[in-house]
Amino acid sequence: MLQKSFFTIISTILFLFYSFTTIYSQSKNGIIGKVFEENNQPIEAATITLLNPNDSTYVDYTITNNVGEFTLDKAKQGSYILQVSSMGFESFFKSITYTTDLLDLTVIKLKEDLFTLDGITLTAVVPIQIKQDTISYNANSFKTNPDDNLEELLTKLPGLEVDADGNINAQGNQVAKIMVDGKEFFGGDPSIVLKNLSADAIANIEIIDKKSDEAELTGVDDGNKQMVINFTLKKSKK
Repeated sequence: MLQKSFFTIISTILFLFYSFTTIYSQSKNGIIGKVFEENNQPIEAATITLLNPNDSTYVDYTITNNVGEFTLDKAKQGSYILQVSSMGFESFFKSITYTTDLLDLTVIKLKEDLFTLDGITLTAVVPIQIKQDTISYNANSFKTNPDDNLEELLTKLPGLEVDADGNINAQGNQVAKIMVDGKEFFGGDPSIVLKNLSADAIANIEIIDKKSDEAELTGVDDGNKQMVINFTLKKSKK
């Protein structure tokens, strides 16, 4: 009798475990994978970007966690170019077709250093890069119309929002200062900047989690930070 009860309990536990794992696996959807170095060490904060195969413009992006895992869950099913980038490694490209609820790309391994040819360093165009306290967007990777201004460009960038008054929120925090080529522009008034600069004039957009002016002056971190956005102009537009 005791033996029968024991096996009943074990069977129940196994059934519940199987049911849980089945439900969990079915609930996951999107494109998943892992990014490792060639020595099988995970790469944290590698940038994973889905690009439109027709014009290489941005579709979706994410970064890897501390064990190298990533999930892309905003893209519709279709064909894309997957780009994986990380500082100190060659960028990885792969054409993928996403036609099921879950596409597992398993392990992607990045090679160290950049590929050089005849002394020239070749680098890929990365739509989004994350470097410590800065997120950098390549403006050319986001499709805009010829007459679009900066406000219309910003609405296409992931993690950024612009309200009716021209206030910018980055990663849920309000941007306190706006700069152009590293200098404050019109006193940082966002409405003037966003309405009067053409999207076509911008090469890069940087969102900087900047230390307070007092901390930078004294060299003592007071824990106070402010979100700053810096627009870098194309050389032809300066």
